[in-house]
Amino acid sequence: MEDAHLVALNVGPDHDTHIFGVFDGHGGREVAVYAKNHFTKIFLNNKAYLLGNIKTALVETFIQIDKEIQTIPGMKELTQEHKKFIDEFSLNGPKEEYALEYDPKKGYIDNIAFNIGCTANVLIMHKNKCYFANAGDSRSIILRKGESIVMSTDHKPDLPNVYERIRKCGGTIEQGRVNGMLNLSRSLGDTEFKQKKNAHPKEQIISCVPDVLYEDLQKADDFVV
Repeated sequence: MEDAHLVALNVGPDHDTHIFGVFDGHGGREVAVYAKNHFTKIFLNNKAYLLGNIKTALVETFIQIDKEIQTIPGMKELTQEHKKFIDEFSLNGPKEEYALEYDPKKGYIDNIAFNIGCTANVLIMHKNKCYFANAGDSRSIILRKGESIVMSTDHKPDLPNVYERIRKCGGTIEQGRVNGMLNLSRSLGDTEFKQKKNAHPKEQIISCVPDVLYEDLQKADDFVV
């Protein structure tokens, strides 16, 4: 499995925030596990969150995670997770097929997130509101009085507005995939598609910036999927 999930209850200065996240990895589990391990701390320390601006805090948290995996500490942590994966997988198959080039002098793999990434679908419950942040094609819905309320959009590259954005950023769409490879238009990681220097994350071929929707909690709400 390349997925990771997050549950953090009663967190924040007033213990009034609950965080739930699903990170669906592709190419490997390393980025998904990194997002799971760091999301809560980054979000709770975000200045916008401390000022009560949950939407901005979510966007900035996604962007910060995407930046951190490209730092040396981030790459070292991804390397450690990759080694764990190789050790576990070699019990059932040849690890040579899954090993990345490793430099013993550096002690880490500096391109590990180049073609490894994950979707990120996060729910923040805060002061009787539900905030949904999504980058990728994982989904969230609220079930209310037996009816579903859609709280995310699948970020697929062949949607008309997405197609034009990717083209403007220098990418192509081939058989429903970005540059013929990735069938998502947003994700964490996948730095192969984020090589435009000094560009805002929204201006990369693959964006890490989430959509954020919110709903007031109601007594009629049954649960969230």
